[in-house]
This record gives sequence, structure tokens and C-alpha cells, in this order.
Amino acid sequence: MSPKSVLLLGTTHSVQMGSRQATAEDIEAFRAGVLKLCEAHGIQAIGEEMSLDALKHWSCSETIAKGISSDRGLPHRYCDPEHEERKILGAIHEELHPGVREFWDMPPLTPEQAEAIERTAFDRREEEWIRRILDLNVWPLLYICGSNHVTSFTEKLAREGMAVQDVSL
Repeated sequence: MSPKSVLLLGTTHSVQMGSRQATAEDIEAFRAGVLKLCEAHGIQAIGEEMSLDALKHWSCSETIAKGISSDRGLPHRYCDPEHEERKILGAIHEELHPGVREFWDMPPLTPEQAEAIERTAFDRREEEWIRRILDLNVWPLLYICGSNHVTSFTEKLAREGMAVQDVSL
């Protein structure tokens, strides 16, 4: 792998966190798959689309990958901005929720408007993930994110000169 190489693994957040919303079989398959990827690719660090705010919201103390990185002595970073950071970055898309729009007496959004708002928020978050990955500066890195980010995040990582390999379990 190149000096700045990233294995990108898309998943669901319920499996990523090992929450009660995922099956025990799915969680164990994810754990085993992450371990296998770490061994097969000589992973030296793990980053994730996750924040302490999100863990608290889902009543989780850590993700599956955080536990693995601790067990293996690997650096780990939750790369998703906390809620207050998202506000500063302009990466909040609360206005997509009908209850918020109704409360503030805002007109309904067209599907195109909603998609544009969500894409802008995703772009700003993904750019922050890259900043945090570069700050960590340990390679090769396994990055775990929601499956809906894989295509756009792969493109952003490649533009930054990183060798990216999308992987699945």
C-alpha cells in the first residue's frame, strides 16, 4: 500500500456500535471482519465516522472498532464532529426534519432541496474526517463509516492523494 493508504469500510451504525438494534450475529461478524482486515492489511490505526455525542445518544460507551484498537494497541480516532462543532462547520441538517420546519414556520422542502442540504452537511463532515485522519497521520488506516458515505468519501480521499481501497465484510 502507498504511504497514505486507507481501507474504507462502509457499514450500519447499529452494527458499528454493537447496539441492541443489531443482531448478535451481525455484531460478531463485524468484529471478526475488522480483525481480519487489520491482520491482512497490516492496519496501524483505525478512524471512524463517530462522535462521543453519538455514542451517548445511542447509550454506547465505545464502538466495536475502538475496543479492537484498544486490544491491539492501535491508535484510534472518532472523526465525526460533535454537535457543537457541526454547528460551527455548517454541517447541521436539522432543517430537514419536518417538526423543526413546522416549529420555525418554514415551508416544506422539495426532495431536491432536502438532498442539497444533506449533501452540503455530508461534504463538510467528510472534509473534517479527512482533516482528522491527516492529523492522526498513521498508515495504513482502516476507516469505518456509514455505507451512504463510501462513494463520496472515497472520491475526497483520492483527491487528497491517498490510496483508497473500498472493502466489505
